[in-house]
Amino acid sequence: MKLKQYLKKVKLSSRDFADFLGINRSSFSGIVSGRRVPSKNLAKRISAATLNKVTVDEIFPEDYNNTCPCCGQRLKRKKL
Repeated sequence: MKLKQYLKKVKLSSRDFADFLGINRSSFSGIVSGRRVPSKNLAKRISAATLNKVTVDEIFPEDYNNTCPCCGQRLKRKKL
């Protein structure tokens, strides 16, 4: 389940969820919209706060870390 869908399903605002996590609201809004990429630690905290309804892999954008910045070769991501 995507984070945005989860927040809508449980009728929770991004503002309230960001406050619960103790992070900047605009940063969290960027994560929800896919404009920002959270650290692995923050992604794990978000997933835990949703009781794993939103997985760590679902928090990262689909194209995140798919290619090497040096050679452009496709990379495989490990499951966290």
